[in-house]
Amino acid sequence: MNYVEFHDEEESFSNSLQDRLLQSNTEISDTDLKKIYKYHFYRGYHNIILLELVNLCSTLFMVFFILILVKCIDYEGLGAITKGDDNYLWDYIELRNIIEPTFLNICFIIIFSLYILLRLITLIDDIKGYSEIKDFIKRKLDLGTYDIKNMEWLEIVNRLEDTFGIGIYQVQSRILRTENIMITIFDSGLNKFVFSKLMEWNITYGIFNTVQKYFNLDDIIIKNYLEESEFLEDNNEKVEKQKLKFKNKEKIIKECSRNFIILAFITFLFMPFLFIYVLFFSFLKYGERYYHNPVKITYRQWSINSYWKMRYYNELTSDLDVRTDISSKYAKEYLNSHKSKIIQNIIKFLVLITSSLFMILLFLSVYNENLLLNLNITPHRHILWYLGILASIIAIGRSVIKNNTTRLNKIEKADSLKKLLIYNPFLRNINGSNKQEIEQNRVSEIKKTYIYQLHTLFKECFSVLIVPCCLIYICNYMYSIINTLENNLYYDEVLGFIAKDSHFRILRKDSNNKSLLSFKEFRRKYPDWGANIEIYQLDNISILQKNSDEDKPNHNYPKSIFDNTFNSDISII
Repeated sequence: MNYVEFHDEEESFSNSLQDRLLQSNTEISDTDLKKIYKYHFYRGYHNIILLELVNLCSTLFMVFFILILVKCIDYEGLGAITKGDDNYLWDYIELRNIIEPTFLNICFIIIFSLYILLRLITLIDDIKGYSEIKDFIKRKLDLGTYDIKNMEWLEIVNRLEDTFGIGIYQVQSRILRTENIMITIFDSGLNKFVFSKLMEWNITYGIFNTVQKYFNLDDIIIKNYLEESEFLEDNNEKVEKQKLKFKNKEKIIKECSRNFIILAFITFLFMPFLFIYVLFFSFLKYGERYYHNPVKITYRQWSINSYWKMRYYNELTSDLDVRTDISSKYAKEYLNSHKSKIIQNIIKFLVLITSSLFMILLFLSVYNENLLLNLNITPHRHILWYLGILASIIAIGRSVIKNNTTRLNKIEKADSLKKLLIYNPFLRNINGSNKQEIEQNRVSEIKKTYIYQLHTLFKECFSVLIVPCCLIYICNYMYSIINTLENNLYYDEVLGFIAKDSHFRILRKDSNNKSLLSFKEFRRKYPDWGANIEIYQLDNISILQKNSDEDKPNHNYPKSIFDNTFNSDISII
């Protein structure tokens, strides 16, 4: 379940001083650039609007479906049905219960009506906004919907550069202004609190929504100074540094803390509705997948907080998704080569027992087909019911055994690790006294970040219960958070206020590893940009040495909006 994307909330501030400063130079705002990127990613105006409508209809369906399941079904009557009864499902469903004139029902209808009204206003605003973007792209860039569907992102940026004089670095720095700032914040101890999409959204909204109002020259003191650097070839050369300071830091801290408390209160107030909605949504969305393919229970994925650890500065979300998908393949191979033989043997034993029981029950049902539905093994549980349960256990067990038996030799394991580190280089810095300890620690770290999908599903469902407490707890560290943000802000005359570590033009040999790795990835994707920085500021630094190009990611974007309907970051579903 995804929540309202933070960028859309930021659009209400498009007329701020920062946007006016940027528009005076480039005649195109951050908000417009974000919409142009979404327009390209979702392949046109009609796809975006249809996606919004589908998501809205999905939300409406889920709410009414949950109401029917909770309030309208006579479960006692269904449980009393016996063999030979001639009943219909509709005899046990009373739809009028939805609109019972109780206090709780009235409150729910009012709240839900307000929510639908807000969603409709947002939808109308999107229709208007993206219609303007469509006309803008047609008028200024001379591109139609068909062109957008068949063009790469860089080709569109080249059109923007020809028209407005803004290159790929400026475009992506401005599109990802929020993400670049939040990467540094989420790289801190706050990362452990990013355990669900809801918590991620609350932290991003609660911090950035407040602080970005102060991103102007009236509320921030900027001090520029020169400092000698031992990393430059000429020891007499000095590096230009910058220090920013909020004039009203205490006020910002109080506002952020107040926002967190308000978000905690709202989450607590709507906790029953949120919990039921997330639980049912997750159950209905993933239950069918696991039922028809139980092996998927053993699948892993990168955790939500690890995405922020892995994300490069100025890296688009679509590029991050491609990179994490590829790294998942090699992480799975690497972990499979370290699975315990003891667990494998235990699973083999369980599969042997369940397979034997399954075959016996199957033989009995062939011997007499009436036994299938009329012979109970336990009260009210016949043979067919147990055959389904045993078949699922066997499928899961055999999948685990199959993965365990495909163990890699030493060379293959080293190759998988090398490829994994290409796509997730942040796993390189693992401490240990010897190679064996380093490998054990690396396996442990991968297991903590590359977790079972079922684990993520449970955290999404039950984290709603602890989100209010976590938000209030974080308020105790708000000074440290704002101090970290303040120390990582940089003012560029062209880009405005950005994350210092994301500013590739001021990179030096003593810059942090994440900035250097981000620059390396950016240069790999856009080789025509940044050569002067690499030559004159970074020279022959080892972290920028090229890896093998054999595993370059293929950018296979979705051909249909329905590939992204339930994973869209645009709406609440």
